[in-house]
Amino acid sequence: MEGHFTGSCHCGEVAFEINGKVLNVVNCHCSICRKANGGVFSSFAVVPEEIFTVVKGGDSLTRYAMSDKGEKNFCSVCGAPVFNRNKLYPGIAVVPLGCFEEPARLTPQADIFCADRLPWVTPYGGSNCYDQGFDG
Repeated sequence: MEGHFTGSCHCGEVAFEINGKVLNVVNCHCSICRKANGGVFSSFAVVPEEIFTVVKGGDSLTRYAMSDKGEKNFCSVCGAPVFNRNKLYPGIAVVPLGCFEEPARLTPQADIFCADRLPWVTPYGGSNCYDQGFDG
């Protein structure tokens, strides 16, 4: 999944570009994602930080430590998440698919933390399901 991708927060105050190869696209079912994003799971593109650029509104980003390992960076105007980082995966940005201008260009390859998945949520049919996270 290589190409040029653009996206923004809900209000458009913060915008980003991704130029290069998206490493993976995942649906995360962990309880932290549910609480942090208000949904029953979260869908993310996993990209190297060197191909992810905030092109507008960087001074409007607010950082929140979701855990001792992970941080959420969100728009201070509208509150929408823009990207996350995790100390376990240095050099990686985790970008919510809902922020992409064309999210349908990316398809989930994995469902992670399926051990925490709500019983009425079905994993995406074309993805692999992992009880916890995975290295890939």
